[in-house]
Amino acid sequence: MSSLNKSTIPSPEPFEANLEIKIKKLEETLSRYQDSLNREINEKVLLNEVLESLQNGIIITDYKGAITYINSALIDITGYKKEDLIGRPLFNFTNSNGSKIINTRLLPSLQKEGKWQGEFPIVKADSSVFTSVLTSKIVESNSKHGDSIITFFQDNAIIRQLEEQLRQSQKMEAIGTLAGGIAHDMNNVLSTIFNIGNVMKIELANYNESTKQDIEDILYAARRGRDLSRDLLGFARKGKYLKQRLNLNAIIEDITKLLHKTVNTSNIEIQMIPDESLLYIEGDSGQLSHAIMNLCINAKDAIGETGGTITITTKNIKLDGVDLLAWPQLTTGRYIRVDVIDDGEGMSEEVLHRVFEPFYSTKEKDKGTGLGLAMVYGTIQNHGGGINVKSKKGVGTQVTILLPVSKDSSAPIHHPTGTFKVSLTKGEGKVLLVDDEKMIRRSAGRLITKLGYDVIDASNGVEAMEILESQEHFFSIVILDLIMPVMNGEETFKRIKQFEPALPILISSGYSQDDKVNQLIQGGAAGFIQKPYGMTALNDAIKEFMRY
Repeated sequence: MSSLNKSTIPSPEPFEANLEIKIKKLEETLSRYQDSLNREINEKVLLNEVLESLQNGIIITDYKGAITYINSALIDITGYKKEDLIGRPLFNFTNSNGSKIINTRLLPSLQKEGKWQGEFPIVKADSSVFTSVLTSKIVESNSKHGDSIITFFQDNAIIRQLEEQLRQSQKMEAIGTLAGGIAHDMNNVLSTIFNIGNVMKIELANYNESTKQDIEDILYAARRGRDLSRDLLGFARKGKYLKQRLNLNAIIEDITKLLHKTVNTSNIEIQMIPDESLLYIEGDSGQLSHAIMNLCINAKDAIGETGGTITITTKNIKLDGVDLLAWPQLTTGRYIRVDVIDDGEGMSEEVLHRVFEPFYSTKEKDKGTGLGLAMVYGTIQNHGGGINVKSKKGVGTQVTILLPVSKDSSAPIHHPTGTFKVSLTKGEGKVLLVDDEKMIRRSAGRLITKLGYDVIDASNGVEAMEILESQEHFFSIVILDLIMPVMNGEETFKRIKQFEPALPILISSGYSQDDKVNQLIQGGAAGFIQKPYGMTALNDAIKEFMRY
């Protein structure tokens, strides 16, 4: 020991310092590994949560075809326990047809293209079979166990249901277009009957009672035709639509009061179960009242003489996630839900499938037009909502309506039912009547004359501009049809406004076409009157908007 040179013995300080550096580097490396491991764990947890939240079934298999993962959705669909599936091949959960699809289509496609999609039969735990749309894809992996195959299962019944809903929606849209055209032409014919009938009512006011009754019968028949036309327009979503903030509870309360007065309540109980915190909607109170009343009348007819209960409920809901599958035409958001429920005779599947078609009715002859539910359908669609019907023969029917909640927070508007009188005192002034229908020009011209005004008519926009540009007349108001040949109502409106901005223009049409009418009113049109208009409505409109 004494022979060793003390200078050759290393000092402990550098050694300890070097050891501390190595330990620190090791700790930093371990920390990075731990962070990386935590991220990987978090990613796997997040991925698992995503897979578990999906409504579609998911299976992951290893390169040998054994199931390594199955999500809760597929457990619910098939009825198996997870332990019954993990580690077993997909072959075990299909029939011979499925095995054939795996061998001849799925596996060859995966080997060639790395993916496959097609219909595939799944045998459930109860031995029943459902057909799924299966989408498989190879997921490359650096694992020593090789690549995996991820497979998505979607219930084909849901897909076919959505396709059927789309076809039904397209069919209803086509029928609606046809119905709107028919109603427009019908309104032109009815306008002539109304106008001539009202002229006769004025001219023959001093005739005998029999003659006056005949005129009233003519006008009554015309009003029935007008109501039928409005139902058609409601279905076609081309009826007049006044947008106001509404409290549906107040509207339904009015309806139930009216039902108690008009329905034999000795054998029918009418219940209203409102959500007192119901949010407001935007819409036309008249159209919505008519629609809900129609549902209540249908419920009353379904109950019949046997007696039963009509229940009307309201509540606020939020529509999202899987609930949207039942309402494919709607988007995520807040809605008001209205249910009209009866315990009447119910409907068969065949009737339920056609329930919204116009002119389809199961009622006896002269007991219904077949337009009630068609009108309700159109009205709800026009308000940005949706309607579904559930019914079972011998059990009853539930009609559910969803209407979007208003974004405006101001106080709602509600107009209770009631009547008012309007004076028919004659006026003075000159009216320019622009309409391509000769019958309307003649009949409306006579009626306007009887109301005290002078009338000049034009069959199109070109003629109207020629009359105005001649400057031979001072007009108090223009009544302008929207749909005309040569120059349509929209172009005529713009030309008149350019030529004489102060001249009031009253838009008139067999249907309103809301967007176009609203644009014209925003552009300076005085107002709108829908054909066929009665004598009082026409007189009021002229007096309100004319210049003096």
